[in-house]
Amino acid sequence: KEKIYIEAGLQKLKVQFFPSVANFYLLYLPKGLDFTEYLLKEGILVRNCYNFYGLDGNYIRVSLKKRKENQKFLRELKAWLEGSL
Repeated sequence: KEKIYIEAGLQKLKVQFFPSVANFYLLYLPKGLDFTEYLLKEGILVRNCYNFYGLDGNYIRVSLKKRKENQKFLRELKAWLEGSL
């Protein structure tokens, strides 16, 4: 249920993500390093992929959590996108 919820939220926000069968997603966000820092201040930890082979600081990896945490992540993503674009 949470995979469907997160995918729908990311699509609604028009965020590019890569399909996954695991419990995490790889997202492409311009200024991903800034977003990682923003989330940390909000108490949300994500993995920036700047040191993954073939990726840069615009890619982050997020894990699925329970509904409450996933809602918070999507809410903060929406707020950041609206404030940074």
